[in-house]
Amino acid sequence: MGCDWFIATATSVERRDLMTSVRKQDEQFGEFYRHQWKRLVAAIATSLPGVDAEDVAQEAFIRAYGSWSRVASHPSPDGWLFLTAFRIGRRASWRRRRRGDLPWHTSTMTEDVVEDRLLARSVLDAATTRQRAAIVLRFYFGLSVRETASLLKCREGTVKSLVNRGLSAVAESQGTADHAKRGE
Repeated sequence: MGCDWFIATATSVERRDLMTSVRKQDEQFGEFYRHQWKRLVAAIATSLPGVDAEDVAQEAFIRAYGSWSRVASHPSPDGWLFLTAFRIGRRASWRRRRRGDLPWHTSTMTEDVVEDRLLARSVLDAATTRQRAAIVLRFYFGLSVRETASLLKCREGTVKSLVNRGLSAVAESQGTADHAKRGE
């Protein structure tokens, strides 16, 4: 009733202003979508192996559109989008594992993109899910420690620890860890 009632009782000037505002908001969101789609799909595919990154990204964009005024005014809209997608994907992955479903994926990506994703995924597999999220937010999205902490709802020291331990696990799995650190 709320919006329909307003439109029905609004003057022509109020309706015109409302429609102009909606069009402007749609244009801003469209621009955000065009700039973030591929980046988000790649980040999700890298940080959450086994989920359909395109489906997860689509759901995250739907949620972003529904809260666009809040997302647009967020200090890091792309970070908000990634974290939303990350949580959606993690939940979906958890549910699928719980049911015992096998992952399926169809993609329109080229072989080069798939190879890059597989390489990044294999490198990040050594890190935990939370460590991967911190690494992707810090280095892929370029967020500061403070911004990453805000999005992950933890302290800045925790972000530093997650990134450090995640990168150490990755380095160790790739055989590039400092031998002195391991006592060799």
